[in-house]
Amino acid sequence: MRLVLLLFLSHLVFQPAAPAQPTMQPVAANNWPAAIPFQGQPLTLLRWQQPHGTHYLSICTTNLIEDADGARSQYLYAQHAFVSGDSVAIVWKMQDYIKDCPVDVVCKWVQLSTDVKTLAFTQLTDLDKDGEPEIWLMYRTACHGDVSPADQKLLMYESRQKHALRGTVKLQVGNTLKMGGEYKADAAMLAAPAVLQARAAQWWRQFDSLTIE
Repeated sequence: MRLVLLLFLSHLVFQPAAPAQPTMQPVAANNWPAAIPFQGQPLTLLRWQQPHGTHYLSICTTNLIEDADGARSQYLYAQHAFVSGDSVAIVWKMQDYIKDCPVDVVCKWVQLSTDVKTLAFTQLTDLDKDGEPEIWLMYRTACHGDVSPADQKLLMYESRQKHALRGTVKLQVGNTLKMGGEYKADAAMLAAPAVLQARAAQWWRQFDSLTIE
Protein backbone atom coordinates (compact mmCIF):
# COMPACT_ATOMS: atom_id res chain seq x y z
CA MET A 1 0.00 0.00 0.00
CA ARG A 2 2.84 2.36 0.90
CA LEU A 3 4.59 1.57 -2.39
CA VAL A 4 1.42 2.35 -4.35
CA LEU A 5 1.05 5.67 -2.52
CA LEU A 6 4.69 6.60 -3.22
CA LEU A 7 4.26 5.79 -6.90
CA PHE A 8 1.09 7.92 -7.04
CA LEU A 9 2.82 10.87 -5.35
CA SER A 10 5.81 10.48 -7.66
CA HIS A 11 3.43 10.65 -10.65
CA LEU A 12 1.95 13.90 -9.30
CA VAL A 13 5.36 15.47 -8.67
CA PHE A 14 6.91 14.61 -12.02
CA GLN A 15 3.82 15.08 -14.20
CA PRO A 16 4.60 17.88 -16.72
CA ALA A 17 2.58 20.99 -15.95
CA ALA A 18 0.26 22.38 -18.61
CA PRO A 19 1.80 25.41 -20.34
CA ALA A 20 0.71 28.65 -18.72
CA GLN A 21 -1.53 30.81 -20.87
CA PRO A 22 0.28 34.03 -21.84
CA THR A 23 -1.16 37.31 -20.64
CA MET A 24 -1.62 40.15 -23.11
CA GLN A 25 -0.49 43.61 -22.10
CA PRO A 26 -1.45 46.88 -23.83
CA VAL A 27 1.26 48.86 -25.58
CA ALA A 28 1.08 52.61 -26.18
CA ALA A 29 1.56 53.66 -29.80
CA ASN A 30 4.67 55.68 -28.89
CA ASN A 31 6.22 52.54 -27.34
CA TRP A 32 5.47 50.30 -30.28
CA PRO A 33 8.62 48.82 -31.91
CA ALA A 34 9.67 50.81 -34.98
CA ALA A 35 10.69 47.53 -36.65
CA ILE A 36 7.02 46.43 -36.76
CA PRO A 37 5.09 49.21 -38.53
CA PHE A 38 1.31 48.94 -38.57
CA GLN A 39 -1.16 50.26 -41.13
CA GLY A 40 -4.07 52.56 -40.35
CA GLN A 41 -5.04 53.86 -36.95
CA PRO A 42 -4.43 51.51 -34.02
CA LEU A 43 -7.45 50.37 -32.02
CA THR A 44 -5.62 47.73 -30.00
CA LEU A 45 -1.86 47.26 -29.60
CA LEU A 46 -0.81 44.29 -27.46
CA ARG A 47 2.19 42.17 -26.55
CA TRP A 48 2.81 38.96 -24.62
CA GLN A 49 5.88 37.08 -23.55
CA GLN A 50 6.87 33.52 -24.29
CA PRO A 51 10.14 31.78 -23.42
CA HIS A 52 11.93 32.60 -26.67
CA GLY A 53 10.73 36.14 -27.32
CA THR A 54 7.90 38.69 -27.40
CA HIS A 55 4.76 38.63 -29.53
CA TYR A 56 3.11 41.82 -30.82
CA LEU A 57 -0.46 42.14 -32.12
CA SER A 58 -1.86 45.25 -33.83
CA ILE A 59 -5.53 45.71 -34.73
CA CYS A 60 -6.16 48.82 -36.83
CA THR A 61 -8.69 50.57 -39.01
CA THR A 62 -8.98 53.67 -41.18
CA ASN A 63 -11.48 56.46 -41.22
CA LEU A 64 -14.09 56.44 -43.96
CA ILE A 65 -12.39 57.66 -47.14
CA GLU A 66 -14.59 59.48 -49.66
CA ASP A 67 -13.43 60.36 -53.17
CA ALA A 68 -14.52 63.23 -55.40
CA ASP A 69 -17.41 61.19 -56.82
CA GLY A 70 -18.79 60.34 -53.38
CA ALA A 71 -17.62 56.70 -53.39
CA ARG A 72 -16.52 55.52 -49.94
CA SER A 73 -13.82 53.13 -48.81
CA GLN A 74 -12.65 51.80 -45.45
CA TYR A 75 -9.98 49.27 -44.41
CA LEU A 76 -9.27 46.89 -41.53
CA TYR A 77 -5.80 45.58 -40.69
CA ALA A 78 -4.36 43.12 -38.18
CA GLN A 79 -0.83 41.78 -37.78
CA HIS A 80 0.98 39.36 -35.49
CA ALA A 81 4.78 39.72 -35.19
CA PHE A 82 7.38 37.91 -33.11
CA VAL A 83 10.59 39.49 -31.82
CA SER A 84 13.50 37.44 -30.53
CA GLY A 85 16.67 39.40 -29.88
CA ASP A 86 17.35 41.44 -33.02
CA SER A 87 15.19 39.18 -35.18
CA VAL A 88 11.67 40.21 -36.26
CA ALA A 89 9.29 37.77 -37.96
CA ILE A 90 5.79 38.50 -39.24
CA VAL A 91 3.75 35.49 -38.17
CA TRP A 92 0.66 36.58 -40.13
CA LYS A 93 -1.09 39.68 -41.37
CA MET A 94 -4.58 40.23 -42.72
CA GLN A 95 -6.62 43.00 -44.24
CA ASP A 96 -10.17 43.40 -45.44
CA TYR A 97 -12.05 46.38 -46.80
CA ILE A 98 -15.03 47.92 -48.49
CA LYS A 99 -13.85 49.86 -51.52
CA ASP A 100 -15.55 52.39 -53.81
CA CYS A 101 -18.99 51.95 -52.24
CA PRO A 102 -21.62 54.42 -53.52
CA VAL A 103 -23.97 53.83 -50.56
CA ASP A 104 -23.55 53.03 -46.86
CA VAL A 105 -20.35 51.38 -45.64
CA VAL A 106 -20.03 48.93 -42.76
CA CYS A 107 -16.40 48.03 -42.05
CA LYS A 108 -15.63 47.53 -38.39
CA TRP A 109 -14.15 45.21 -35.81
CA VAL A 110 -16.49 43.57 -33.30
CA GLN A 111 -15.56 43.75 -29.63
CA LEU A 112 -14.91 40.32 -28.11
CA SER A 113 -14.24 41.76 -24.67
CA THR A 114 -15.64 44.42 -22.37
CA ASP A 115 -12.10 45.34 -21.30
CA VAL A 116 -11.95 48.35 -23.62
CA LYS A 117 -8.48 49.45 -22.50
CA THR A 118 -6.78 46.22 -23.51
CA LEU A 119 -8.56 43.34 -25.21
CA ALA A 120 -11.61 44.99 -26.74
CA PHE A 121 -11.16 43.62 -30.25
CA THR A 122 -9.46 40.31 -29.54
CA GLN A 123 -9.11 37.37 -27.17
CA LEU A 124 -6.03 35.25 -26.46
CA THR A 125 -6.71 31.66 -25.36
CA ASP A 126 -5.06 28.26 -25.20
CA LEU A 127 -8.17 26.13 -25.11
CA ASP A 128 -6.51 23.01 -26.52
CA LYS A 129 -3.66 23.27 -23.95
CA ASP A 130 -0.91 22.83 -26.55
CA GLY A 131 1.13 25.88 -25.52
CA GLU A 132 0.35 27.68 -28.80
CA PRO A 133 -2.06 30.56 -28.11
CA GLU A 134 -5.17 31.09 -30.22
CA ILE A 135 -5.82 34.69 -31.33
CA TRP A 136 -9.48 35.52 -32.04
CA LEU A 137 -10.80 38.38 -34.20
CA MET A 138 -14.27 39.26 -35.48
CA TYR A 139 -15.45 41.92 -37.93
CA ARG A 140 -18.30 43.04 -40.21
CA THR A 141 -18.33 44.44 -43.73
CA ALA A 142 -21.09 45.63 -46.07
CA CYS A 143 -21.83 48.04 -48.88
CA HIS A 144 -25.58 48.47 -48.99
CA GLY A 145 -28.28 51.07 -49.35
CA ASP A 146 -31.09 48.93 -47.95
CA VAL A 147 -31.91 47.00 -44.80
CA SER A 148 -29.91 43.80 -45.21
CA PRO A 149 -27.48 41.79 -43.07
CA ALA A 150 -23.80 42.69 -43.16
CA ASP A 151 -21.20 40.01 -43.80
CA GLN A 152 -19.43 38.81 -40.68
CA LYS A 153 -16.21 36.83 -40.12
CA LEU A 154 -14.80 35.23 -37.01
CA LEU A 155 -11.10 34.43 -37.39
CA MET A 156 -8.89 32.35 -35.13
CA TYR A 157 -5.15 32.14 -35.70
CA GLU A 158 -2.99 29.49 -34.09
CA SER A 159 0.58 30.27 -35.11
CA ARG A 160 0.34 30.80 -38.91
CA GLN A 161 -2.81 28.74 -39.40
CA LYS A 162 -6.02 30.69 -39.94
CA HIS A 163 -9.41 29.21 -39.03
CA ALA A 164 -12.64 30.98 -39.94
CA LEU A 165 -16.40 31.17 -39.63
CA ARG A 166 -17.98 33.23 -42.41
CA GLY A 167 -21.59 34.30 -42.63
CA THR A 168 -23.95 37.19 -41.99
CA VAL A 169 -25.13 39.21 -39.01
CA LYS A 170 -28.50 38.21 -37.56
CA LEU A 171 -30.62 41.28 -38.25
CA GLN A 172 -33.93 42.02 -36.57
CA VAL A 173 -36.05 44.91 -37.83
CA GLY A 174 -38.67 45.94 -35.28
CA ASN A 175 -40.48 43.01 -33.69
CA THR A 176 -41.17 40.94 -36.78
CA LEU A 177 -38.61 40.80 -39.58
CA LYS A 178 -35.54 38.64 -38.99
CA MET A 179 -32.85 37.76 -41.50
CA GLY A 180 -29.26 36.55 -41.65
CA GLY A 181 -27.28 34.82 -38.93
CA GLU A 182 -26.12 31.86 -41.00
CA TYR A 183 -22.45 30.90 -41.11
CA LYS A 184 -20.09 28.24 -42.44
CA ALA A 185 -16.82 26.97 -41.02
CA ASP A 186 -13.83 26.67 -43.33
CA ALA A 187 -11.82 23.45 -43.68
CA ALA A 188 -9.28 24.48 -41.04
CA MET A 189 -11.99 25.18 -38.46
CA LEU A 190 -13.75 21.90 -39.25
CA ALA A 191 -10.46 20.08 -38.60
CA ALA A 192 -9.74 21.95 -35.35
CA PRO A 193 -10.18 20.34 -31.92
CA ALA A 194 -13.78 20.27 -30.71
CA VAL A 195 -13.07 22.75 -27.91
CA LEU A 196 -12.01 25.37 -30.47
CA GLN A 197 -15.03 24.74 -32.70
CA ALA A 198 -17.30 25.07 -29.67
CA ARG A 199 -15.77 28.40 -28.63
CA ALA A 200 -16.05 29.76 -32.19
CA ALA A 201 -19.74 28.84 -32.33
CA GLN A 202 -20.29 30.34 -28.87
CA TRP A 203 -18.76 33.67 -29.80
CA TRP A 204 -20.62 33.77 -33.11
CA ARG A 205 -23.94 33.36 -31.33
CA GLN A 206 -22.96 35.87 -28.65
CA PHE A 207 -21.99 38.65 -31.07
CA ASP A 208 -24.01 37.98 -34.22
CA SER A 209 -27.13 40.09 -33.62
CA LEU A 210 -28.11 43.60 -34.62
CA THR A 211 -31.53 45.19 -34.02
CA ILE A 212 -33.00 48.06 -36.02
CA GLU A 213 -36.03 49.71 -34.46
